[in-house]
Amino acid sequence: MLSILAALAIAVVPGERLDYGLRYGPVSIGTLVLETLEPETVGTDECWHFRADLELTRSFSWVFWANYRLETWCRASDMVTLRSYKRTREPHYRPNGRELRPQRSTVAYSDGKEFSLEPGARDLLSTWHYFRTLSLAPGTR
Repeated sequence: MLSILAALAIAVVPGERLDYGLRYGPVSIGTLVLETLEPETVGTDECWHFRADLELTRSFSWVFWANYRLETWCRASDMVTLRSYKRTREPHYRPNGRELRPQRSTVAYSDGKEFSLEPGARDLLSTWHYFRTLSLAPGTR
């Protein structure tokens, strides 16, 4: 347990912000910002709170643009997602959202559809941070 906490302390730092420029060859097509927010409590569980904002550039808006926000709250002890939210904005696409509801074992979409969820599931954002906590040596699988 102590090794898990030590790994999390090194890999997850509240206030951390990673800014990425997205390119397709020589053309800048957008930005990605990953943020580690202050820990929060979901129910009785202490959770990490992560956010990702992806914006595909409007400089070529006549072709395509998009804006996505993902937020996740995952249990600090094992990085399992307890709550997740995704918002999508694209042209010719009705704005929508998705919310992961592990307490009800469902994923709910803003159009009213709900799907079952496997226990212990991680969303994309918590999985990204979970991989950062792993101590992988060269050649390990």
